[in-house]
Amino acid sequence: MAFIPPHRYSGLLPSLPGVRYHHPSRGRRGCKRPSCPRPDKQEDTHKSSLYAVATTYEKPIGKMVDFGKWPSFTLLSPQEVESIRQACVFGTCANEVIYTTDDDEVYAFGQNCSNCLGTGDNQSSMTPRRLDALCGKKITGISYGSGPHVLVCTDDGKLYAWGHNGYNQLGNGNTVQGTVPVRISVDAMKKRVTQVACGSHHSMVLTTDGEVYTWGYNNCGQIGSGTTTNQPVPRRVSTPLHNKVIVSIAAGPTCSMAITDYGQVFGWGYNGTGQLGVGGTGNQLIPCKVVFVQPVCIVQIVCGYSHTMALTDQGYLYSWGANSNGQLGIGNKSNQLSPIKVETHERYSIRVKMLS
Repeated sequence: MAFIPPHRYSGLLPSLPGVRYHHPSRGRRGCKRPSCPRPDKQEDTHKSSLYAVATTYEKPIGKMVDFGKWPSFTLLSPQEVESIRQACVFGTCANEVIYTTDDDEVYAFGQNCSNCLGTGDNQSSMTPRRLDALCGKKITGISYGSGPHVLVCTDDGKLYAWGHNGYNQLGNGNTVQGTVPVRISVDAMKKRVTQVACGSHHSMVLTTDGEVYTWGYNNCGQIGSGTTTNQPVPRRVSTPLHNKVIVSIAAGPTCSMAITDYGQVFGWGYNGTGQLGVGGTGNQLIPCKVVFVQPVCIVQIVCGYSHTMALTDQGYLYSWGANSNGQLGIGNKSNQLSPIKVETHERYSIRVKMLS
């Protein structure tokens, strides 16, 4: 597999390395309004049925990708599959797809919940439909939220958003659903975006100058503004990140994480199972530094539904948060409120290269 920057992952199907399952509250009309889950309720979600899965994958130059692992791609012709450069699969039963081609054309097909396909209407489509607003642009990052809403960034730093917008997660200042990709301005200075990340109903971007901007639903402090008031447009996460250069971001359903250029980790938002790694279970309304037992330099971080994993520059893996199913890999099923090193069998020496 080719190396994929961490911000491009939204999870992977069971047939691929790196499984990540989502059991979100949709928050649309007729559905339960999302809220900060109680720790016991959050644990219970692991026992529920699979609700949504997603992945973003980019094929290595000169090589083919086996898209047959996703049933949705059986709807395409062999020629269409061969032309795919990057694909994002998401939605209930992985039945919504956005993909780019080698010629930088962008297509979408599937169920189209909350206009998430960006085709201009709410009609499902079993055949690919061209997204004219994005064609010809080099897509470098795709992420989705459980509304669902979609964020895309391009190689020239532009940001586009569409889909569910009931909690301002599109960042355009209103709560009207986006039926087509619309460019979103980040700050009055029109910052260039390099990474995108979606929580359930909030959004994050990283700019070229190492700043983090967030917006959308903020019931657990996931925006990092010091309040729980929703944020309708992109707002810079300042205190205590104002004098730090951020190099990578990640989002859980209701929490946010960031890595500095010195390998430090900060987390904020929901923390009911310790997924922020700050030593307790209280929600954090502003970024809080994650403290490791020994000095480490973190180069990648990923968020599960209620746990977090981090990779060091030496290839060591740390995990924390919910552990009811042993997802932390530490030999027991106890939640961890602070980072703990994942040890391998004494007979083996393993260095991890990438997380998903």
